[in-house]
Amino acid sequence: MVVNYIFTTFQVSKLVESVYNGCGVVVSNKNIRERVKILKKDYVEVRQLLSMNDCELDHDSGRVTADTLAWEELLKGIPNFGKWRYKLCPRHDEFEAIYENDSTT
Repeated sequence: MVVNYIFTTFQVSKLVESVYNGCGVVVSNKNIRERVKILKKDYVEVRQLLSMNDCELDHDSGRVTADTLAWEELLKGIPNFGKWRYKLCPRHDEFEAIYENDSTT
């Protein structure tokens, strides 16, 4: 079961302000909340991968690594995890600090 991490209205408004101040881009509260959902989903998937014996996180590159046979077996059972063979998760440790107490396995 995954518990939804909920940002307060104040926190979301601060994020909107930070994006504007940092990039000059205006985003809405909805944009922030949707992005947080996507990041959480990615974190949960990577955490599931890392819980498997053959998968590790290369902290230098942010890539989930496993040998070719392990990836082939994994993708037979969970094909949508194939994206993690190439997609990076360089901030996994930061996400873990945010979400580790928010999810149960």
